[in-house]
Amino acid sequence: MSHHIEIRSRSGNVALGVVGVIYLLGAIATLGWYVIASWGAAGLLDRLLQLALIGSAVAGAAFLLIAADNLHLTGRRRRQTPPDSPAHRRAAAV
Repeated sequence: MSHHIEIRSRSGNVALGVVGVIYLLGAIATLGWYVIASWGAAGLLDRLLQLALIGSAVAGAAFLLIAADNLHLTGRRRRQTPPDSPAHRRAAAV
């Protein structure tokens, strides 16, 4: 399942990447500290808060991946044929 979220401005993509890094690192650090601090006495509320921190880490990773894809920092390239290209004209003429 591949969804493409396009942000056209370079500064917007950089900001999204920075927010993603902050979310990811903050959530992982907080989750690590929280698990260590409440290792033996974690109740249901503690588990729910830990699950929320895992969700924040996943959201941060998603922001980071979206920004990297929009900035073309990933190895995946989208193939788009412009309407005025020779390949597009040949396909329309056939």
